[in-house]
This record gives sequence, structure tokens and C-alpha cells, in this order.
Amino acid sequence: MTWSEHSLRWVLRHRWLYHLLFWALSGYVILRITALSSSLQAIDYLYTGLFHLSLLLLVYLNLEIALPRLLGRGRYFWYLLAAAALIGLGTLANWLTFAYLTDWLLPGYYFINYFDWDQLAQFMGVYLTLSSLLHLSKAWFRLQESQQQMAQLTEAQLQSELKALQAQVNPHFLFNTLSNLHALARRGDEHTATFILRLSEVMRYMIYETQVPLVPVSQEWAYIEHYLALQQLRLGPHIELSAQLSGEADQMEIAPLILIPLVENAFKHGPRGNETGFIHLHLSLAADRLDFVVRNTCGLRAEAEVETAGGLGLTNLRQRLDLLYPDQYQLTIAPETQTFSARLTLTPTP
Repeated sequence: MTWSEHSLRWVLRHRWLYHLLFWALSGYVILRITALSSSLQAIDYLYTGLFHLSLLLLVYLNLEIALPRLLGRGRYFWYLLAAAALIGLGTLANWLTFAYLTDWLLPGYYFINYFDWDQLAQFMGVYLTLSSLLHLSKAWFRLQESQQQMAQLTEAQLQSELKALQAQVNPHFLFNTLSNLHALARRGDEHTATFILRLSEVMRYMIYETQVPLVPVSQEWAYIEHYLALQQLRLGPHIELSAQLSGEADQMEIAPLILIPLVENAFKHGPRGNETGFIHLHLSLAADRLDFVVRNTCGLRAEAEVETAGGLGLTNLRQRLDLLYPDQYQLTIAPETQTFSARLTLTPTP
């Protein structure tokens, strides 16, 4: 927000102040228009004050009655009629002021009205328009402030929900991985040290690289590759794991940890123990489109164990997608007899 916008907003928040400024400017203009000479006299100030009586009547009837009760309620035709009536009333009030009221208030002065009926009506029309514009400008600024505050509240709520969901992702992954590490250590597997190194890379990404709204797809893909390496060490060579990437991974950014739930889900549904099978990942990137496909064979107990522990994986993913990419994603889950596939398509706006 510029300094001028900030100043204008501050003035419009203080009703008495902008009304005072409006009438001070009006008084100066009318005084200069009606002054008898360049040297101002007492009668010039008196005339200006008397002239403003009809203007005050017009402006505040417009601000307090016509605008809120007619224009503010969408009664546009009736407001136009009221505006015409106010111009007529203001013109008549001005004529009556100088025809009768001045003789009663100031019998020692002789006043005449400098303006004819047409000119007075034009004056009233100008002031009616100015007061309406002032009112609408204030309403517009209030609307802008309300929308800005609503956007800030929405953004704060969104960030709060996303942090809560992401906080669920990290323990969920850590729980599964530590269980795998425990299994390797118990059987004295020679790959335990390598597993720990891979795990440290994964945890480094989760702790330090995911604290921003967006990360390059290349970083997310590297994280997935480390995750696959961890799983390969755990499962052994009888499970075929593959990951293919098509496109420029450095040219697109996505929300961190948005792809890994599908990969985790594949291992939940995948082969168990000494079962053979495969888990294939394919990530395709275009200029404004991301397509991630995960396909795997189903283990013998997969159907009974799908989305255990409260279903954090896919449920969490859908919630995050709804928050981050509303109307910009498509998630398809396709369980079959012996295979399971999931496809996530993102079309993020720049």
C-alpha cells in the first residue's frame, strides 16, 4: 500500500475529519466564487455561510436517508427520483434563504442571490454527486479492507491446516521407517548402515527443505528416490522397484511431500515378506501439468490392511490437495484383482 493510499484510508476511517475537510474546501471555493472583490469582507463570509445552509440540507439528506435506504438496498429507480427531488429541494431552500431568512436573521444586511434557478440546480447537482461519490468511495475502501482481512484470515487458516496436516505426514513416515530399521537390525542385515545413511538424507529433506510453500519437483523426486532405496534395502531384490521421470524437474514447483503418500500407499498394498511383485513409479512433467502414476502388485494381505492406522496416507493427501490445489487436481485410485494403481494429475496455476 502506498503512502497516499494509507493516508486516504486513514482519513476515511474518521468521519468527522473527512466531513470537515469537505466543507472547508467547499467554503473556500464558494467564498472565492461569490466574493465581491479580492479583498474579503465580513459580508463575503456571511454570504458563504448562508449559501451552505441549503447545501448542508441537500448533502445530509442524501447521505443519511437516500443513499442508505434507497441506493444501498438496490432501489435504483427510487434513488434517481429522490435525487431529483433533493436537487429541487436544495434549490428551493437556497432561494428561500436569501429571499426571506436573511432579512430575519440579519436585518442590517442586504443580500441578493447571485445565481438563477438553473445555476442553483447545477450547484445542487454537483454537491449531490460529490456526496454520493464520497459515500461510495468510503464503502469501496471498506469493502477492500474487508476482503483483504478475509484473505489474510483465510491464508492464516490455510497455513494452520497445512502445518497440521504436514505434521501428520512426518511422524507417519518416521513410524513406518523406524519399524523397517528395527526389522533390519533384529536380523543383523549388512545393509543396516546404508539404510541409516539413506534415512538421514530423507530426514534432512523433511526437516530442512519442506518448511517452504513450494519446492522444485527435482527435490521432491530425489526424496522419493531415497525412499525407494530404503524400501529396496528392506524388501530385497525379489521386489522390482522402478522410478521414471519425464520432463524438466527443475522447471516446476509443487508443495513439499505431496507425492510421497501415493508411494507409501503402494508399499502398503504391495508384496509382503517373500512375495514377488513390482512397484512402478512414473512422473511426467509438461509446461503446466504434472502427471504421477504409481502401479503395484497387491500382496496377499493387502485388502485387509489398506489404509490402516486411521488411513492417514490418502486421507491426508486429499485434504492437502483440497487446500493447496482446489479445482486443479485429479486423484484416481484403481484397485484391481492383482494390481493397484493411483494417478495424481496437477495443473497448478503459476
